[in-house]
Amino acid sequence: MRTVAGEVVIEDNPVFSATAGLRNGDTVVAINGRMVDDPSQALTLWAELKDERSVEVAIVRRGRPTTFTASMPTW
Repeated sequence: MRTVAGEVVIEDNPVFSATAGLRNGDTVVAINGRMVDDPSQALTLWAELKDERSVEVAIVRRGRPTTFTASMPTW
């Protein structure tokens, strides 16, 4: 899957992409209101929020900004 965070491609973490509800080509803009500039920041934020039940994800999909709530996995 090819997903981007702040225009940087996230290809190495299919678990993040699938759990976050991302689709091929999505640009991650923010997670829980915190701006995302690169893939490592997105993954770090995601890990920090692991105890939350859900997380708000702001993306650009096909040129249109959208926000949705992603359910966090239970480990």
